[in-house]
Amino acid sequence: MKLRRSTLPLLLLFLVTGNTYSQEAQETNLSKIDRQAQKSVDERNWRDAVSLYSKLLKDKPKDNEYNFGMGLSVYKSGINKDRAEVYLENVESSVVPEKNYFYGLALLFNGKYDAAIKAFEEFKPLIGSGEEGEMLEAEINNYIAHAQNAKKLSVSPNNLLRVDLMDRNVNSETSEYAPVIYDENTLIFTAMNYGFEEVREIGHGKDVKESIKITTYDMLEDKWSVAFRPQGDILHPAVNDKAKNSSGLVISEDKSKFFFYRDADILVSENKGEPQKLKVDVGTLDGDAMRAIYTNQNETHRFLVTDVLEEGAGGMDIYVSSKENGSWSVWEPLEGINTPFDEDSPYMAADGTLFFSSNGPESMGGHDIFMAKKTGKRTWGKPKNMGTPINSTGNDIHFAPLNEKADEFFLASDRKGGIGNTDIYRVWTCYDIPKTTIKGKLLAKDGSPEANLLLLDNEGNKAGSAEYDAKSGSFSYDVNTAADYSLVVIAENYLNDTTKFRVPEQCSEYSLYQKIQLELIEDENGIAVSQNTSVSNAFYDIDKYRQDQNPDQFIAGLPDGHRLKPEVTTTSIELEGPVLLAAAQFKDVRFGFDSDKLDGTAKTILDKVAKFINTHEGVTVVLAGHTDTKGPSWYNKGLSKRRANSVAKALRAQGVDKNRIIIKHYGEEKPVVEDYDAEGNYIEDAAAQNRRVEIEVIIPDED
Repeated sequence: MKLRRSTLPLLLLFLVTGNTYSQEAQETNLSKIDRQAQKSVDERNWRDAVSLYSKLLKDKPKDNEYNFGMGLSVYKSGINKDRAEVYLENVESSVVPEKNYFYGLALLFNGKYDAAIKAFEEFKPLIGSGEEGEMLEAEINNYIAHAQNAKKLSVSPNNLLRVDLMDRNVNSETSEYAPVIYDENTLIFTAMNYGFEEVREIGHGKDVKESIKITTYDMLEDKWSVAFRPQGDILHPAVNDKAKNSSGLVISEDKSKFFFYRDADILVSENKGEPQKLKVDVGTLDGDAMRAIYTNQNETHRFLVTDVLEEGAGGMDIYVSSKENGSWSVWEPLEGINTPFDEDSPYMAADGTLFFSSNGPESMGGHDIFMAKKTGKRTWGKPKNMGTPINSTGNDIHFAPLNEKADEFFLASDRKGGIGNTDIYRVWTCYDIPKTTIKGKLLAKDGSPEANLLLLDNEGNKAGSAEYDAKSGSFSYDVNTAADYSLVVIAENYLNDTTKFRVPEQCSEYSLYQKIQLELIEDENGIAVSQNTSVSNAFYDIDKYRQDQNPDQFIAGLPDGHRLKPEVTTTSIELEGPVLLAAAQFKDVRFGFDSDKLDGTAKTILDKVAKFINTHEGVTVVLAGHTDTKGPSWYNKGLSKRRANSVAKALRAQGVDKNRIIIKHYGEEKPVVEDYDAEGNYIEDAAAQNRRVEIEVIIPDED
């Protein structure tokens, strides 16, 4: 399956080889390398040319012809094409007139659209008359249209899509393309020993050595295996032939038939058996006249790509034949889809949608992937460019969806940032999941304690509370994704502790897992001296990996350093002497502006205070009311008293004897922070810390 032939007119090739490289040089070592570089360009051996011109540029870094030869060769090699611009920029068009043709291409590839248009326009006066001149002018105008389209399409990319370059286990410095999805964990693809630009120009005059390879995905490691040739377990080894080129096309929906292309024929390997040729009537066309023949999964349509039939629109065109009453219809060109330029790599989805590549006027550079909805047996509606990031200013071909939704797929591209010439990319949809659920376990030495779990947002405001079952220790609470939170654990006979964490962005719907472990550290006399709180956040789709294990078993079985092994964060609180543990856990109660009403968080805290006081004789509590500094001091004094009385009333409602409650009120006299800045501006966040009732539990010395 040849990727595509060059549309570069012979006129320009004559200019490149006959005009630019006509100067004689002295018989020196440098001139010898010069001649070798020219020969490599003549033979379209671009990678050798790059190596040779890099040597020449070491001696003459500003030489126009050497910079042009280097820029041309880098661009045409397809490897690190973005670097071609630097060399071509150093070339004076007065010395090398055809500079702006390739400079425009390099600028377009690098996303410099206006500069690319300017370069193409400056090249136009060099175009001659006659048929070849008309062809060249049409090509330049097509490139200008690409730059204009790229400007439009790059403004509004599909931000839900993520594009992942598959690593060197799959891609190499040559070409990988034609992905065929066997299942979600197995990818079949075609590897070639030459690059994209080389194959475009060598045509059938050279053995391109295509072969079919396989890679499998290890979900636990999030890694694709080193590519290997079929051994019989997934595909029959004979899908590859030592003397001939083989390229994958499609696999049937039930995985029983694998279709591939070899020397102008479609072959099928059924049930992993020996490949057999399909009888496809292509008239007098031979392998040199065809790019490839394609079939859809259920064998109702075949597609032929060729540039020799008179019915075509020009360049490489796609033709379709459909199966009707057991017979195949005559080949018909795809009206409204073919352009005067090149169309290739058709893929027909189960619903009839046609995906294909084109470098026509609606492209944004090189080949782009388009889609067209089916309107009849052999007709499709107006094609739509699939936009960015699916398409780029490089060549984007061979669309292969994983499912009917087409929210995950593979494609081949020689876009900027690849490993080699043409590489395989995985494209998937990251849906906007605004909320998720965290499920987990709260554990202590003697099982799960009675507890409340309060959720605070990034500003310290209550954002919710967990549903908690003390018998099992299980809890769950809802959170926003891509947000910061604090979780306050208020557990009986333990100090209150706060854990901060961030909920990551989430691309699909699943629950997160969190484990909280409380532990009292005792000295040699059995007296508690500190408390450790350990939190483990498995913030990924743990249910996808754990199979029949519970989350804790799964996590425990992961080796240290594994990518799914959660990092455990442990905080430690030192206790001052043999104080009753619960005495240190009572925090101040906050109030809203000019308010003495208790909110949900305060009530939870006071429930714990009341329970503790009622359980321990002789214990008393001091309630100290405070306000922020806004408003008259006399008013704030009364407000602080009302706040302390509100707390006292709530404790008495829980059965606390009024004689064990001491009320103090300080108004604005004892702020914990400044709530006005130097310019006299009121700071709401700071003021909220001053609007409080402090709770001090007094424990008799003899206890």
